[in-house]
Amino acid sequence: DGSTRSNREHIWHNSRPDRRALTAEAVALTYRLPNFRVDLIKYLQNEDESFFQIHAMGLLCDVWHKCRIQQAIVQDNDELAPPQTVQALPPEDKLEHGLCNCVLVQVIDDADVVGVAGHRAAQLRLVFRPKLSHNHPLHNVPLAYVYWFSEFTTTQPNLKMYRVEYQRDTRNHRVGSVIKLQSIRRLIQLVPVYGARMNPALTSVNSMDLWRKYYVNSFFNKETYQAVW
Repeated sequence: DGSTRSNREHIWHNSRPDRRALTAEAVALTYRLPNFRVDLIKYLQNEDESFFQIHAMGLLCDVWHKCRIQQAIVQDNDELAPPQTVQALPPEDKLEHGLCNCVLVQVIDDADVVGVAGHRAAQLRLVFRPKLSHNHPLHNVPLAYVYWFSEFTTTQPNLKMYRVEYQRDTRNHRVGSVIKLQSIRRLIQLVPVYGARMNPALTSVNSMDLWRKYYVNSFFNKETYQAVW
């Protein structure tokens, strides 16, 4: 039998947002997410066909720069692992690209907790909540904006780790999507595939923006090893 997710798992943000009532255009500009507005409208229309693009003209969003995840341990659904903080800090003078952690996202509803089937790796770029009318199905629902990595295929020989790279469109832009915050399952660690030569400008702060290919570190901790193998 496949393992199932515990209803005791939690993901949450502070009650007070870091930035209030930003327009979708301001979010795209402040957080350097050029396709955010288009992707948000597409997502909202998919959830409610009566939501037309004109409704997005004055759409406002509250934004958080981090969230916390706490899930049941793989071996025992009745025991919770310690909570983890996941960051999505915006670009600024000292952080040219921001500081955004990577996460494992559940993309199939009945995915097992063990293994990567039904999951994808993504970089969390934004935690937000759009101010929608009370009759919209996503009213008061926290959302996230992520940049996707390629799908999991097979682990690399001798390393036993999956290799992924940013998914890109025909213009070589990273592919992003709006998702429900609750679909994020855990914090994961990605390690650049350095190759024969390493970029001397690479640091722990910018490694997720200057590189293209990464290993998913299945040895990050015991829970990650059971979930990403």
